[in-house]
Amino acid sequence: MKPIIHIYKEINVGKFKSVRHFELIECNSKPKITGKINISLDRQYAQRSNPKYWLKTHNGNKWSNNITGLFQTGVTGVYLGDLNKRQHILFAKESEKGFIVYVFPNFYPYNKFQHPKQIAKGIKRFNP
Repeated sequence: MKPIIHIYKEINVGKFKSVRHFELIECNSKPKITGKINISLDRQYAQRSNPKYWLKTHNGNKWSNNITGLFQTGVTGVYLGDLNKRQHILFAKESEKGFIVYVFPNFYPYNKFQHPKQIAKGIKRFNP
């Protein structure tokens, strides 16, 4: 199980207070996420979930609705989300290169052997 690794560089640095925009600079395979993403702080709109951040994509003309919430994993700086209604699990982290998103296609584990926290620990150590 190899992730598709998307590396994004921040654009418009410091322009907005609670939103950051990123542009794809590198991907190790066919991207599962668009070339531009928007990471915004949670404003407590979701009643059931409490993500730390929300991820949006850009379709060429405008920003999408929220694609997924990015939840804390228990590993500092690594966040968990999903794509396509839990078809693909994703992990995101900040690094010196920018914002890195790891998408595991057609994989969404929830069992005691492959819990997201164990995967997040592995990602914390891994730098592309």
